Amino acid sequence: PDCLLSAHYGGRAGLVRRLSFANGLYGVLAVSVPAAYSHDGEEQDLFNEVAGDIAFALRKIDDAQALRDSEERHRHLFETMAQGVVYQDAGGAIISANPAAERILGLTSDQMKGKTSLDPGWRTIHEDGSPFPGQEHYSMVALRTGQPAHGLMGVYNPVLQSHRWIDVHAIPLFRPGEEKPHQVYATFIDVTERKQAEAALAKRETFLRTILQTTRDGFWLLDATGRILDANEAYCSLSGYTHEELRQMRINDLNPFETPQETAARIRRIIQNGSEVFEVRHRSKDGTLVDLEVSVTHLETDGGRFVCFSRDITERKQSQQALRESEERLQMALHGADLGTWDWNVATGHVKFNERWAAIIGYELGEIEPHVRSWETLVHPEDLPRAWEILNAHLEGKTPTYETEFRMRHKSGHWVWILDKGRVIERDRQGRALRACGTHLDITARKQAEAQLRQSEEKFAKAFHISPFVLALTRLRDGRIIEVNEAFTAITGYTAEEALNHTALELNLWVNPADRERVITTVAQQGAVKDWELQFRHKNGRLLHTLYSAQRIEIGGESCVLSSINDVTESKRLEQERLELERQIQTARKNESLATMAGAIAHNFNNILMAVLGNLTLALDDFPEYSPARQFVLEAEKASQRAANLSRLMLLYTGQGLERSRPFCLRQLLQSNWARFQALAPPDAPLEWSLEQPETPLRIKGDSARICEAALAVITNAVEALAGKPGRIAVQSSCEFFSDEQLARSVMAEKPPAGRFVRLRISDTGAGMNDETRHRMFEPYFTTKFIGRGLGLAAILGIVRAHGGAIFVESQPGHGATVELLFPECSDNVPQEPIR
Repeated sequence: PDCLLSAHYGGRAGLVRRLSFANGLYGVLAVSVPAAYSHDGEEQDLFNEVAGDIAFALRKIDDAQALRDSEERHRHLFETMAQGVVYQDAGGAIISANPAAERILGLTSDQMKGKTSLDPGWRTIHEDGSPFPGQEHYSMVALRTGQPAHGLMGVYNPVLQSHRWIDVHAIPLFRPGEEKPHQVYATFIDVTERKQAEAALAKRETFLRTILQTTRDGFWLLDATGRILDANEAYCSLSGYTHEELRQMRINDLNPFETPQETAARIRRIIQNGSEVFEVRHRSKDGTLVDLEVSVTHLETDGGRFVCFSRDITERKQSQQALRESEERLQMALHGADLGTWDWNVATGHVKFNERWAAIIGYELGEIEPHVRSWETLVHPEDLPRAWEILNAHLEGKTPTYETEFRMRHKSGHWVWILDKGRVIERDRQGRALRACGTHLDITARKQAEAQLRQSEEKFAKAFHISPFVLALTRLRDGRIIEVNEAFTAITGYTAEEALNHTALELNLWVNPADRERVITTVAQQGAVKDWELQFRHKNGRLLHTLYSAQRIEIGGESCVLSSINDVTESKRLEQERLELERQIQTARKNESLATMAGAIAHNFNNILMAVLGNLTLALDDFPEYSPARQFVLEAEKASQRAANLSRLMLLYTGQGLERSRPFCLRQLLQSNWARFQALAPPDAPLEWSLEQPETPLRIKGDSARICEAALAVITNAVEALAGKPGRIAVQSSCEFFSDEQLARSVMAEKPPAGRFVRLRISDTGAGMNDETRHRMFEPYFTTKFIGRGLGLAAILGIVRAHGGAIFVESQPGHGATVELLFPECSDNVPQEPIR
């Protein structure tokens, strides 16, 4: 007990008390005091209080040590456990991660600290491969809901450069009295290998199931009692029963010729031996009997299972029967049918021929001496040595049979091809041949057919190799090339050595691999394709436009595809050029008609306006300054002047209205009108002029006033594009050579020939244009603004067209616009007139 004990000795007393706290003993406190103090209540209370404080302090020390030990054990577990562990604060930021997490995620702890689930670097995905948003991560769900979250996700490991599949458990952590978690810790394990194994297993199961369902052999599964559990489509088709009907049956229902006792005995035998192969007859649903060869294997699973494969041998049985009958007929045929027969006594040389043997070479049997000399005499001299060599090898026992082909002289003098077959049927004790029998078959027709076939093959080979079209022979089963002609090399760039035994996919010939699948499917189903427009790729990467045809053929029992490819790339290009030329001609005719009409209208309109303006001027002279009517006449005069300007713009659009063509320098034109251009620009968007090639003369022959007007219109359009906002308008001028390919970018239908051009380039930082606006910006009366008549930019088109130039436009919404006006450079020997 924790009570106070005292002991008196030599005028002093000893006070002793246990140091305990909360059922824990931490030692004993002993103090020596004068004997008088041992009976003092206050002194004793003070002693007990000091003892209690000491015990409490010792408890605290013990608790701190226990906490340190617990933290050390937790840290060791945290760092050594196989599971990845990550702690995140209430905002989702990672606080700490253990080494397993570093290994699984491919990041160090320092790299992970501070990262949240919303960081795109995790590149997390669902099982179907779709993106896994950060706010849906299981740790974020646990923080948001306050409930544990669990699931599978894929995360990118930058060290392995691949996604790893992890099984995550996220647990929210709460402080006492708080409803929202202040932290979440997530544990996870790498299940990538398991996922891969599951995928492989699923693929294997699908593969095996596909085999069972597509094999021509029947399959069924029995339990230990003979009840049918499953069957494939082949057996359903063979038996005439559906899957559902078979699952209600036993094997004895299909085998009426075997008793239950015999079936039971067979089952015991299969269980004992593990498997068995036997022949049996099953009765199909319509009563037909089917001969089967059955292979059964016993499995020790689910109480015992019998895996049965069957093959329909009905035809084989019938063939065996037919073979026996055929052999009997053959024996009868040898005694008096078409085959010539011979029976040779090897020792005497006497030979017994039948009538057919003699008839094959045009003789009556009585005309042939029954001796081997008759055969020797009639065989072609070139064939006789080889025939004797083969015959002697058989007589000596080196070959099981004798067979050879040779020519024999017909009675009429021509040669007949003979297939001679035979064998020794009797030998003496030393193995020497005594008697041999055989047959003669007239194969002249076959030999002639073979010769014709060789000639045909030679013709085909010549036609194959000299054809101007690409010809390639490939195997249907794997697509490997087995023969190509010279045109293949000329058109695709691949030599025969590079192409043979490779597929067109391996050679990267197919631009669209899906085309190959369509071709193979169609050829397999329909046997051929004809003149399909397909694209192929040259060895150097150039695209080839072709007409593709293919035919399925059989060569030596192998299904092959003969492909014919007609390269129409050049024809396609010429056709496109023809269509482009027709389009340009139509555009030119349209512009010519429009120009004629607009010019006539503008000319007549100008004549009318001159009369109106003249009369208005005269009318002004008749009205005093104070007359109210004078103001109306002035407004009418202004409107007439605007109409005259409109008429002038119409003439400019049609390429007319040029006053005088003369040589001048574009740089001088810009300098003399620069103040006029600058007056258009707002203060917060000053006009900048970049002098490129200051030493190069920028000489143009044309109407300088109209070209100045074109520049003014482009600058005005650039100012309006700024819409009052701060920006920049830059003007550049240069002279350089432009190729046909560069000039093809011109927005004008008429493309000038390649040459040197003076370029006026005006760019702005305004709102920019989309493709539709950019394509239509030079159309008459097309405008995106509330001001203007929509003819200013159209007039630019007419001015540049009249000078034989080109216009380039580049623009994107929000990125400003750049307009380049190109005018043919004037030769140096033409005198230049001053700019006024």
